Amino acid sequence: YFCFIVPVVFMVLVGLVSYEYAAKGMNDKFVDTSSQNVNMAMSYLDMVNTNIQSEAAKYVLDSDFEFYVLGMPGKKAPEKNKYYSDRRVALMSTQSANQFINNIHLVPKAVADTISTGTSEKMPGVYDEYVETIKEETGLDGNFPRWVTSHKYIDEALGLNSEDTFISYQVQDGQRMAYIIVDVKKPAMLDVLKKMNFGSGAYVGLITDTGSELSMECGKEDAFSGAVFAGQTFYNDAVNAGELSGNGTVSYG
Repeated sequence: YFCFIVPVVFMVLVGLVSYEYAAKGMNDKFVDTSSQNVNMAMSYLDMVNTNIQSEAAKYVLDSDFEFYVLGMPGKKAPEKNKYYSDRRVALMSTQSANQFINNIHLVPKAVADTISTGTSEKMPGVYDEYVETIKEETGLDGNFPRWVTSHKYIDEALGLNSEDTFISYQVQDGQRMAYIIVDVKKPAMLDVLKKMNFGSGAYVGLITDTGSELSMECGKEDAFSGAVFAGQTFYNDAVNAGELSGNGTVSYG
């Protein structure tokens, strides 16, 4: 009887050891593959962000735009209207060519009209009012953040629905008399997450340093309505560690 048990015990031990090695190998392979996919996605998103910033930078030192935000002194109404129309057409062409751009807004002081892809209605610029809302929200008097979660004042002034905007990049012109704002399209960012399929039951998400989170379950079509990762202990630990990259095994649920 015992002679029979001994070989069986050894067979069980060999099976357990083999299982542990196989499981570890599969886990390591999954981590490596996942890390590569995440790094590729982040490189792609970095490129997207750079393109967004470059688009806004076109107007920072644009002499024609600088002349426009001053009210185009000495120019008559037809010339001002032509600049407005031509610039809006150019913005709409840029918007159509870039799948990640939801809207572009050029917001000057009241001496000139706001130019936006979101509306064709002419209205005086609200730069001064918008700057005041930023000061109230941030407590800052300058060096305002460029990547922002939202710009409710601009949306309300232009009558826009910001539901399809994930995050926005905004920068002041060279004379600090206008804001150039580029909205990043949420559905386009969601498409990037959809391509990162880690298998059934896996979650993937993108969180910005402004607190915006876009998360979904792999294999699904829609994003979660609330936060999945932000606020979790492992997420807070990762943020507080201040590391630029890395991975770790955590308990979730």
